[in-house]
Amino acid sequence: METIPKRNPDRKWNNVRGETVLLNSASGRYYGLHKVGRAIWEKIDGKRSLKEIVELMHQQFNVEKEIFVKDIDD
Repeated sequence: METIPKRNPDRKWNNVRGETVLLNSASGRYYGLHKVGRAIWEKIDGKRSLKEIVELMHQQFNVEKEIFVKDIDD
């Protein structure tokens, strides 16, 4: 079965002045996502498979697919 990544429901997020910011509601900590992190976060929609997301990221950023697999898993 193909893996379908899902966003952690404990992470609230919003775009603030062009930056995606995540809030860990359990700890109260904020995290800012850089360009690649934001692109990954936006593609994790609970519908796309890991393979589809990796392919989209590879097309967008032209980086080795294995790197995106690790980044998405993290």
